Amino acid sequence: MAKKKKKRVPLPKSIETELLIKCGRRCALCVYLKNDLDTKNLQIAHIDNDPSNNDLDNLVPLCLDHHIEIHQKNPISKGFSHQVSRFTL
Repeated sequence: MAKKKKKRVPLPKSIETELLIKCGRRCALCVYLKNDLDTKNLQIAHIDNDPSNNDLDNLVPLCLDHHIEIHQKNPISKGFSHQVSRFTL
């Protein structure tokens, strides 16, 4: 039987703002993998891949390129989002 997808819950603006302030508008993977401290246009990724879990501890800021890689399960970035969230926040 196919696994039922969880419904995306809108991210409260207050949580998004808090996360972007804490990360300095930097992609967690850019910082962790390349020591790239440039500010980026970011998307918020769910560490546990549950779009209904908007707890701050479950969110990580990623640039578009890394967000795509995470969802493609690229071996280079697979599993990094949880580790990197500790380094950047």
